Amino acid sequence: MTMIRLGLTLMLITAIASGGLALLNNVTAPIIAEVERQEQESARNAVVSSLGGTLDTLSTIYVENGDTLRYWLVRDTQTDEVIGYVAMAQRSGYSSNVKTMCGFDSDFNVVGLQIVSQQETPGLGTRAEEPAFLEQFNGRSSATLDVTQDGGEINAITAATITSRAVTVSIREIAQRILTAVRANEAIANAPVEIAEEAVVTPAEEVGQ
Repeated sequence: MTMIRLGLTLMLITAIASGGLALLNNVTAPIIAEVERQEQESARNAVVSSLGGTLDTLSTIYVENGDTLRYWLVRDTQTDEVIGYVAMAQRSGYSSNVKTMCGFDSDFNVVGLQIVSQQETPGLGTRAEEPAFLEQFNGRSSATLDVTQDGGEINAITAATITSRAVTVSIREIAQRILTAVRANEAIANAPVEIAEEAVVTPAEEVGQ
């Protein structure tokens, strides 16, 4: 009887603890999501200032082979012409998913970067946020980005090559994806009316933030 009572007690404690954790998660999840949204918006604005233009209010969504890409157009404040692009790059680092807000000019040279999220090794991978590392990218063509260990020109952080590579490769990859989306949109825009109308599954559409 004692063992049964003990088992029931443990089950009750486990149930209460699980319920408490679920309740806590329900309360904190929206708060965490809002903090992340604000951090991303702040990083996006900081990157846009490097481009010297105005960010489109709506982002552009491009879907290819089931993969969804979200990016923003940056326009000249006088002519309204597109002068650049902003998007979030992300890739697995040494111990976390490293997210970087990236700004590119119309030729897809890097003009601004800001690490938005990372949980890399303190004192090593976390140094990816430092200007000494990020400023190496400014003005470089995104198409040729690589760390020196891979034949590129970006000096990896000492003892944090994996993190450095994650940031570098993610920037190059997001730029290539944006370029693909831009070319696809231009092809549709320049297509004959009949073809454009048939392209029901258009690769890009405007959506709210």
